[in-house]
Amino acid sequence: MSNLRPATRLIIGYLILSALGTAAFAQSNAPSTSALPTAQSVKSCMNSRRSAECLDGLFAEALKKHSTLEILQLIERYEAEDPELRRDCHPVVHAVGRETYRIKGNIHDSFSACDQTCHSGCYHGSVERFLRGEDIYSQIDKHPSTAELKQKAALACDPNIPAHLRFQCLHGLGHALMFFSRYQLLPSLEACDALPEDWSQSSCYGGVFMENVFNATPESRDLSPTDYHYPCNKVGIKYRSECYVMQTSRMTEMGLSTEKIFQECELAGAFRHQCMLSVGRDLSNDVRIGTMGLLASSIVEQQTLSASDAIYVAEIDLDSVPPLDDDLQVEALPRHPSMTRDISILVADTLAAGTVRQTVQENAPDTLVRISEFDRYQGKGIPDGQISLSLRLTFRAPDRTLTDSEVQKAVDGVLAALNQRHGAVQR
Repeated sequence: MSNLRPATRLIIGYLILSALGTAAFAQSNAPSTSALPTAQSVKSCMNSRRSAECLDGLFAEALKKHSTLEILQLIERYEAEDPELRRDCHPVVHAVGRETYRIKGNIHDSFSACDQTCHSGCYHGSVERFLRGEDIYSQIDKHPSTAELKQKAALACDPNIPAHLRFQCLHGLGHALMFFSRYQLLPSLEACDALPEDWSQSSCYGGVFMENVFNATPESRDLSPTDYHYPCNKVGIKYRSECYVMQTSRMTEMGLSTEKIFQECELAGAFRHQCMLSVGRDLSNDVRIGTMGLLASSIVEQQTLSASDAIYVAEIDLDSVPPLDDDLQVEALPRHPSMTRDISILVADTLAAGTVRQTVQENAPDTLVRISEFDRYQGKGIPDGQISLSLRLTFRAPDRTLTDSEVQKAVDGVLAALNQRHGAVQR
């Protein structure tokens, strides 16, 4: 943990958060520095043409005398001190995962050794090694068929492991599929489609798009030098959500300021929210307000806490938290359920989505609490000059449960206003 002054240290202890990952807090004793790579040696590998092979060699040597956890703690210290390593630590930790799998020999034991350092790169690297095998660096010249990729994808991740570990496995699978397909984006995504359900597929898509942005051979990436939204605006609709979750890293690489990136996210249509999430992740690499992690099992046992719960602790530096506005208000959590209705309309393709949302807001009752755009389509079946826009309206009353008739009346009023103001036609 960081050395914060007592007046500005806040310990949030014993948070029961079963949905989070398995990162364990660092032990108090720092590991021995013998055989551990220096920050400069890691950066030298990152900048070399064969960066993945160079990093693997560094960590193969380190793992002869140190545990995976000790090396991850070392990288965590490096990235806290060095902005360059902080930005690129994910592919660095992939190498730790690859070498961990080489030693452990199976995904279960590799995952047990890893933690969530640098966006869980160790887990992802373990899956990479599982798929690539021992002949790891020469396999880039092989051309497995789409059928072979789909077969490997279906066998990679055990459906019986906990959901948070299965996510890491599936995300790492996406990284590895890109490698196996020689960084062909569409075949990699299609291999993810072989997985049994939407959640697994989306988890795999995320790894594919991350690898496309951050892989160790930049010349092989499927990116545009001029289009800020490529490939998100070219891949199929079902892939775009996960694509935009990574896209602002590419926008930053292309030289856009944070303000300009927000402007580009507004142009992402139905995927504006995912684009904004991507901005937040990128900015978080430059800001640290504290640390959080899973309480070590030895401490849980010593304190006679429940061993069946995942117990997390956090430390927050209050000096790093922006001051709260004087007019900040606190609202109680809703006591009554919400009701949602989806509407799809045809409008002129020149009509801004913000204008549509404003019309909805102005003509809905106070029980409308949220408007979200979840689909925008222009193409086959849509008249020229028009676009199909789909909105999700969420209604909730603070003092009662709404009835179906109340909500339908509100929706009918919204549709009538959209038709009168904008000529919108319900699909």
